[in-house]
Amino acid sequence: MATLIYEDPAGRFGLTNSAEIIRQIESEKIRTSTPEVAALIQQQKKYITSIERNRLLTSEVCPISKLETYRKTLPNIDPENFKSLIRENFYNNNLMKSILCVTNS
Repeated sequence: MATLIYEDPAGRFGLTNSAEIIRQIESEKIRTSTPEVAALIQQQKKYITSIERNRLLTSEVCPISKLETYRKTLPNIDPENFKSLIRENFYNNNLMKSILCVTNS
Protein backbone atom coordinates (compact mmCIF):
# COMPACT_ATOMS: atom_id res chain seq x y z
CA MET A 1 0.00 0.00 0.00
CA ALA A 2 1.50 3.32 -1.11
CA THR A 3 1.39 6.49 0.96
CA LEU A 4 0.79 9.65 -1.00
CA ILE A 5 1.16 13.32 -0.17
CA TYR A 6 -1.61 15.50 -1.56
CA GLU A 7 -2.68 19.13 -1.55
CA ASP A 8 -6.35 19.94 -1.09
CA PRO A 9 -8.12 22.89 -2.78
CA ALA A 10 -7.41 25.09 0.27
CA GLY A 11 -3.65 24.52 -0.12
CA ARG A 12 -3.33 22.18 2.86
CA PHE A 13 -1.14 19.11 2.59
CA GLY A 14 -1.97 15.69 3.93
CA LEU A 15 -1.12 12.04 3.70
CA THR A 16 -3.28 9.29 2.29
CA ASN A 17 -2.77 5.79 1.00
CA SER A 18 -3.99 3.87 -2.00
CA ALA A 19 -6.62 1.98 0.04
CA GLU A 20 -8.15 5.28 1.19
CA ILE A 21 -8.21 6.60 -2.39
CA ILE A 22 -9.93 3.42 -3.60
CA ARG A 23 -12.46 3.68 -0.74
CA GLN A 24 -13.24 7.29 -1.68
CA ILE A 25 -13.66 6.41 -5.36
CA GLU A 26 -16.01 3.53 -4.52
CA SER A 27 -18.00 5.76 -2.17
CA GLU A 28 -18.31 8.40 -4.89
CA LYS A 29 -19.48 5.78 -7.40
CA ILE A 30 -22.23 4.69 -5.03
CA ARG A 31 -23.26 8.28 -4.25
CA THR A 32 -23.48 9.24 -7.92
CA SER A 33 -25.15 6.08 -9.22
CA THR A 34 -28.70 7.10 -8.24
CA PRO A 35 -31.25 7.85 -10.99
CA GLU A 36 -31.55 11.43 -9.74
CA VAL A 37 -27.83 12.07 -10.09
CA ALA A 38 -27.77 10.37 -13.50
CA ALA A 39 -30.61 12.66 -14.65
CA LEU A 40 -28.76 15.74 -13.37
CA ILE A 41 -25.57 14.68 -15.13
CA GLN A 42 -27.48 14.12 -18.38
CA GLN A 43 -29.15 17.53 -18.04
CA GLN A 44 -25.75 19.18 -17.44
CA LYS A 45 -24.27 17.45 -20.49
CA LYS A 46 -27.12 18.71 -22.68
CA TYR A 47 -26.68 22.22 -21.32
CA ILE A 48 -22.92 22.22 -21.95
CA THR A 49 -23.43 20.79 -25.44
CA SER A 50 -25.90 23.57 -26.24
CA ILE A 51 -23.41 26.21 -25.06
CA GLU A 52 -20.63 24.64 -27.14
CA ARG A 53 -22.87 24.38 -30.21
CA ASN A 54 -23.95 28.00 -29.83
CA ARG A 55 -20.34 29.18 -29.56
CA LEU A 56 -19.36 27.26 -32.66
CA LEU A 57 -22.31 28.51 -34.67
CA THR A 58 -21.98 32.14 -33.60
CA SER A 59 -18.21 32.49 -33.58
CA GLU A 60 -16.89 35.23 -35.80
CA VAL A 61 -14.58 34.59 -38.68
CA CYS A 62 -10.99 35.32 -37.81
CA PRO A 63 -9.89 38.68 -39.27
CA ILE A 64 -7.41 38.44 -42.17
CA SER A 65 -4.79 40.42 -40.24
CA LYS A 66 -4.87 37.87 -37.40
CA LEU A 67 -4.81 34.95 -39.83
CA GLU A 68 -1.68 36.33 -41.49
CA THR A 69 0.02 36.84 -38.11
CA TYR A 70 -0.86 33.32 -37.00
CA ARG A 71 0.38 31.81 -40.28
CA LYS A 72 3.77 33.41 -39.70
CA THR A 73 4.06 32.07 -36.15
CA LEU A 74 2.33 28.71 -36.63
CA PRO A 75 5.57 26.75 -37.19
CA ASN A 76 6.75 27.91 -33.74
CA ILE A 77 3.75 26.46 -31.86
CA ASP A 78 4.62 23.50 -29.66
CA PRO A 79 1.86 20.90 -30.31
CA GLU A 80 2.00 19.48 -26.77
CA ASN A 81 1.68 22.93 -25.15
CA PHE A 82 -1.10 23.76 -27.60
CA LYS A 83 -3.06 20.61 -26.62
CA SER A 84 -2.47 21.32 -22.94
CA LEU A 85 -3.68 24.90 -23.35
CA ILE A 86 -6.89 23.68 -24.96
CA ARG A 87 -7.45 20.97 -22.33
CA GLU A 88 -6.89 23.30 -19.37
CA ASN A 89 -8.75 26.35 -20.73
CA PHE A 90 -11.56 24.82 -22.74
CA TYR A 91 -14.21 27.19 -21.39
CA ASN A 92 -12.13 30.37 -21.72
CA ASN A 93 -14.11 32.08 -24.48
CA ASN A 94 -11.40 34.55 -25.58
CA LEU A 95 -8.71 31.89 -25.69
CA MET A 96 -10.91 29.50 -27.65
CA LYS A 97 -11.63 32.23 -30.22
CA SER A 98 -7.88 32.68 -30.70
CA ILE A 99 -7.35 28.93 -30.93
CA LEU A 100 -10.11 28.74 -33.53
CA CYS A 101 -8.25 31.40 -35.52
CA VAL A 102 -4.99 29.46 -35.23
CA THR A 103 -6.53 26.19 -36.35
CA ASN A 104 -8.24 27.90 -39.27
CA SER A 105 -5.05 29.60 -40.46
